[in-house]
Amino acid sequence: RGPGRPVRVPLDPELVSSLPVLPLSSVSEPSGDLRGRTLVTHDGIVYDITEFLEHHPGGRDLVMTAAGCDLGHFFDNYTVHGQSDKAAGWLASMAVGRLTEEDAVRAREGTDAPVHVGRRFGILAKARRRIVFVAASLPLWMTVRTCVRLVGWIVPGLGRLLARMVPVAVPGLSRGADPIAIEAAPAG
Repeated sequence: RGPGRPVRVPLDPELVSSLPVLPLSSVSEPSGDLRGRTLVTHDGIVYDITEFLEHHPGGRDLVMTAAGCDLGHFFDNYTVHGQSDKAAGWLASMAVGRLTEEDAVRAREGTDAPVHVGRRFGILAKARRRIVFVAASLPLWMTVRTCVRLVGWIVPGLGRLLARMVPVAVPGLSRGADPIAIEAAPAG
């Protein structure tokens, strides 16, 4: 444990007792109404963090390493979560279920350093593959961009249509790809 306090989510006991009991397997592989959602557990409560993914201060990829896992290990390692009540406050509104006591123990014990590191390496490997693909295909996209610019010079409407279809910005044809006008400061 580091310098942060343990993260305790302030949940009303009536709310907790009204939450449906979910099997631990539904956290790692959500089904039914929760299909396609990103679920985590903490202290036996199941949280749907799907809407929070894009807002996590550490980024989506970092929080996705916890998807389907118990947050206890992550909170122990990333002690910044216990230095304020922000993490606990955010989680409080995301409670969607609870685990049995046995499943809560299994969730906590099943999320350890090897699981965390393995997930982190998986996400980093995916990011590396994306970067290599972009770097390797850059000459192709630069050629496509030049061709689209040429078409746009001859037939502007067709050039704008093609510019919307390619995954690279085409100066003069893509929105937001216009040159930035920089005014010189007056001499004096």
